[in-house]
Amino acid sequence: MFLEFSGNWDEHLPLIEFAYNNSYHSSIQMAPFEALYGRRYRSLIGWFEVGEAIFLRPDAVFDTIEKVQLIREKLKIAQSRQKSYTDMRRKDLEFEVGDSVYLKIPPMKGVKIFGKKGKLGPQYVGSYRIVSRVGKVAYELEFPADLSAVHPMDKMPVQKCTMISQYGDDFPGPSWPFPVGHRDNVGVNFLSTTSVKIGQGYKLISIEKSPDGGLIGHLQVKEKNNIYGPDIPHLQLYVKHETEDHLRIHITDVEEQRWEVPYNLLQRNTPPSLKQNVGRSRKNLFLVAESEYSGSELIFNYKNDPFSFSVKRKSNGQTIFNSSSDDSDPYSNLVFKDQYLEISTKLPKDSSLYGLGENTQPHGIKLYPNDPYTLYTTDQPAINLNMDLYGSHPMYMDLRNVNGVGNAHAVLLLNSNGMDVLYRGDSLTYKVIGGVLDFYFFSGPTPLDVVDQYTSFIGRPAPMPYWSFGEFEILSSSLMHLYLW
Repeated sequence: MFLEFSGNWDEHLPLIEFAYNNSYHSSIQMAPFEALYGRRYRSLIGWFEVGEAIFLRPDAVFDTIEKVQLIREKLKIAQSRQKSYTDMRRKDLEFEVGDSVYLKIPPMKGVKIFGKKGKLGPQYVGSYRIVSRVGKVAYELEFPADLSAVHPMDKMPVQKCTMISQYGDDFPGPSWPFPVGHRDNVGVNFLSTTSVKIGQGYKLISIEKSPDGGLIGHLQVKEKNNIYGPDIPHLQLYVKHETEDHLRIHITDVEEQRWEVPYNLLQRNTPPSLKQNVGRSRKNLFLVAESEYSGSELIFNYKNDPFSFSVKRKSNGQTIFNSSSDDSDPYSNLVFKDQYLEISTKLPKDSSLYGLGENTQPHGIKLYPNDPYTLYTTDQPAINLNMDLYGSHPMYMDLRNVNGVGNAHAVLLLNSNGMDVLYRGDSLTYKVIGGVLDFYFFSGPTPLDVVDQYTSFIGRPAPMPYWSFGEFEILSSSLMHLYLW
């Protein structure tokens, strides 16, 4: 296509876009424009119905029609080539009544129906027996009594699921992580949803003032385990009041560099490193059972064994983040492994949380208890509910009413890895598959202040150009100019 329009191919991009959106697509049995608006596109050059437009410059119009026809032919060739690549990997599978199969389910539907925790949950459940065949590629399954609420054909349409053949002991099992199931001689059982605590956390063995006026500490794992891999034995803690209205808490591996959001893309200070080797004594260090590090509005408190921290407001004493875990809590102390990080915070039951984007939720940006929130960016349109979108903002805003006075603050976990965020109403847990724990706390105290502080850190949103708000309006305008000219 570029060869035919060499030298000025960029001038034909509107025609390419026009041709694509008004060409027949076999998958939807119509053109994308017709699928979106319920009618064919009626242009000034009479694309589908001859005689409905009056041509003032037939030569220019016919020249445009020839170019669009050429573009359509090239698009058809490209689509045919891609189809041939895809067909090489396709394999038709058929099953008989009585076969036992495993069921691959969409992650968000797995949460709602099978009690899973978002995209980090297992991919397969089963095995289930086929009781009838209801279509060419659709089957009705027999579910156990535990899943009596799941209708085999309505609430979980099997024609939208992928069946895989009988495996046995060589069943590949779920995608990592695999926290609650167990393997047996017939497959995998994922129906248990019991919370399992991982390890005993870390202890703070030293802490000192950093050269830039912050705190830098050394954490050591209390008891090693191999759930989700070995623990990272030594961690570095860095705490700094970077401005009057935001506090940073950074936790990473002492010995190995880990992936972070690149510092040249998001400008911020690089945490200092521990100067001495791990375990060596330091000068000017202090270690007490509980201490604090105060700023203009936020106060950082910590406990050494097991290590936990809290962030409080100086103005009213409200705790906005508390990472401690009691025996009765359903979550663990700090967990830091190569491919699994976990940290939680206690929350008052009257707090209202908003954020954790970008995704499509049926109730908007307000967070509701026991709903899974998965951040795993996907380049897809926002027309389906419970789906992740192109960007990731692991930030939530917390609105509270303290003695009749409203307060707002925000918590940002600057981590670009996939994560599940579990909000229980009185607590919130992060489960991340890599990177570091880099928290930023924005004090507010009003929602507008929080938005101003957050965007001043990550960057202000760029104003969108007028032409980006709609493609068909632009094409109509361009064709109108062509018609009049």
